[in-house]
Amino acid sequence: MKRLIIFSFLGLFLFSCGKYEDGPAFSVFTKTNRLARKWKLSEAQVDGQTSTTITTWDLDFDADGDFIESYDDFIGTYPSGSFTGTWEFANSKEDIALTFDNGEERELEIRRLTREEFWFDFLRESDGVIQRVEVKLEAE
Repeated sequence: MKRLIIFSFLGLFLFSCGKYEDGPAFSVFTKTNRLARKWKLSEAQVDGQTSTTITTWDLDFDADGDFIESYDDFIGTYPSGSFTGTWEFANSKEDIALTFDNGEERELEIRRLTREEFWFDFLRESDGVIQRVEVKLEAE
């Protein structure tokens, strides 16, 4: 009976640890440890359609809270370039709040965060239309 109780609590613990929609269910690494690295674009979608205008997109997160974002032809409306700023977890670590050095802010809703994959969504406005951008990055 004692073993059943222990395995029940262990199973409940393991299956209740997943914070993000697409996982992982459990990780021995902290969220900061998983995020703090260089990421490159694997796939991007705008309103559910695969984007053909994003050619590159790199994010480099520092464990101290700084980041660099670099991209080419970002969704066809933003100029290509490299931008810096600070980041912090928000909303019980379900989101990442980015503050760019130019004052712009963006909130990324984390869908998956492992040491090899970082998936997130965010909303952006283009010509008065709100679009949902879904991004999958992989570790470099």
